[in-house]
Amino acid sequence: MVDLGGQYQEIKEQVNKSISQILESASFINDRKCMPFKMN
Repeated sequence: MVDLGGQYQEIKEQVNKSISQILESASFINDRKCMPFKMN
C-alpha cells in the first residue's frame, strides 16, 4: 500500500509554501506556477 500521509509529511513544508505563494499573489489563472497543473 501507499503511505500518502508519510509522503506528504516529507514534502509538506514545500507544498504549503508554494500554495501560500499562489494564494498571496492571487494569480490563479495563467500564472506560471499554475500552468504545470493545467497541463496535466
